[in-house]
Amino acid sequence: MLFTPHTLIGGAIGAEVNNVPLAFVLGFISHFILDFIPHFDTTDNGKFTLRQNLIIGIDLLLGGYLLLHYWSSLDYSPAFFFGALGAITPDLLDIVPFWNKSFRKTKFGLFFHNYHERIQKVKVGPVLGILTQLVVLLIALFMLK
Repeated sequence: MLFTPHTLIGGAIGAEVNNVPLAFVLGFISHFILDFIPHFDTTDNGKFTLRQNLIIGIDLLLGGYLLLHYWSSLDYSPAFFFGALGAITPDLLDIVPFWNKSFRKTKFGLFFHNYHERIQKVKVGPVLGILTQLVVLLIALFMLK
């Protein structure tokens, strides 16, 4: 699942519970629930190709814009932000190339990575995979009304 759907679902959960620690934990859990849904990722055999970097860049810009838009214009509490942060933390731990190799060398990191990979086994093509993410995004936007 891309950054944008994870972030907005986590933020929506945080806005709903309006409790910072609970928002973070529920956002974190939501990440794995969303990863169970068949989706399209930017995987190019684990390499950061130009196509992958473009998708990541667009996703980060869109997700960042929507996150800031909802956080500021709807006057959400810090729980909105921490729900969003919890929702992207699994990917921050496991995917960011600056530290993912050293993270995966720990027992917990290896267990975490294997679990994170295992739940995402059902991959679909770009059209259906992006469609499932758009549905998740629309659910998040509906929750934020």
